Parts: sequence; C-alpha cells; structure tokens
Amino acid sequence: MVRRLGATILSPRMFFVDIGNARTLSVLRSTLAPIAAALGLPDIDLGAVAGPSRRLTQEAARFIHEQHDRSGRPRYAGIRYTSRLDRTWECWAVFDDRLHHHVTRVDAIGARDPGLREAARLLGVRVS
Repeated sequence: MVRRLGATILSPRMFFVDIGNARTLSVLRSTLAPIAAALGLPDIDLGAVAGPSRRLTQEAARFIHEQHDRSGRPRYAGIRYTSRLDRTWECWAVFDDRLHHHVTRVDAIGARDPGLREAARLLGVRVS
C-alpha cells in the first residue's frame, strides 16, 4: 500500500459549517432530535455530534450536505470540527462532490515515517 500526504489550497468560494458553533448545534438539535431519541441520547450537544455515535455524525453531515440556496446550488462545501482526541486540532471534512482546490504537493509516506507512526499510536492502530 502506498500512503501519501498532500497539501492543497482550497477555493475561497467554499463555505464550511462549524459543527461547534452554538447556532449550528441549535439547528442540529431540532433537526436530528428523532435520531438522537432513537439512539437513546437525551440531547444533542457537541459531545454527541463529535462523539462515538457514527450514525448521528453521519446524519448531521448528510443534513448539512443537503442544504441548498434559493438557486438550488449547494450551500456548503463541508464541515469544520475539533478532534475528539485533542480539542486544539481542527479537522476539515470536504464533501467530495464540492471540492475546488489546487494541489501544491504530494509526497509518498513510508511505513516508518515518524508522523505516521505518531498518528497510529494516538489512534491505537497498527501500521503494516
């Protein structure tokens, strides 16, 4: 398996939803309430959306992906959230059908790469 690390510049025309924003959470709270109830969650907060329930996370992303403006164009290109492993880490998920960017660099990563090893250690996964 060839692993790669790349860098890209995203188009400034791309808009992202900040999952941790109070207004975002308010909208998700009312929209996803039936799903939260089915999952046994008493409320939807940042811990619930960024937590281990993949179904709730996926439904939140789907809801955001389906938002369109008055012209029918997609409103958002993706979501921004903080990592559940370290709140100082920002994560950006770009919807693949809305990616507008310019690749600036792509490098192969070997199995012994220190950054890959550290990421695997933090995530508790094995690199083969």
